Amino acid sequence: MFAGFALASFLFLAFIFAYLYLFPSPSLASSGCFLQKAVFSPNSEDDVVSFFNSAGKTIDVEMYVFSNQNIARSLANAAKRGVRVRLILEGRIEGVQENANTFDYLVSSGAYAKWASLSYKLTHSKLAIVDGRKVLVGSINFSNAAVTKNREAAAMLYCNENNEYVRTFEEDWQKAGG
Repeated sequence: MFAGFALASFLFLAFIFAYLYLFPSPSLASSGCFLQKAVFSPNSEDDVVSFFNSAGKTIDVEMYVFSNQNIARSLANAAKRGVRVRLILEGRIEGVQENANTFDYLVSSGAYAKWASLSYKLTHSKLAIVDGRKVLVGSINFSNAAVTKNREAAAMLYCNENNEYVRTFEEDWQKAGG
């Protein structure tokens, strides 16, 4: 039963991404964002690393679970080459030490990091923004399981400046704690 549900979910997501690619919706286009690529896990790690390696000025990440070392290393390398890297992580996941490890590693590499605001029950976002215009948003946590084992989906978007993703991240950054 689960396999049938998983297949149906995958086919539904594939249809939605294909439809949005072939027929950009007025609402997506009017928001100033256009689909560049659909990303599916497993095997999304290279897409995420390449996404971050393309950064010239800024990277902003808001993530529920972040434990993948290769993705963390790509952010650390970006910070070391002068890219401003900001990270908001959820700190209230019971029994999960990985977010704290990633937080400490990236701060020691020159990134800025904050714990998600307590004004929400949880921050369950999976959002990354490169140079204020390239957006990765979907169901993919930056965990080992999410990028190498699970069926996950995300959209890489190209957006106008000052888009809703940037505005939401900025709002959450202001609310987040140190």
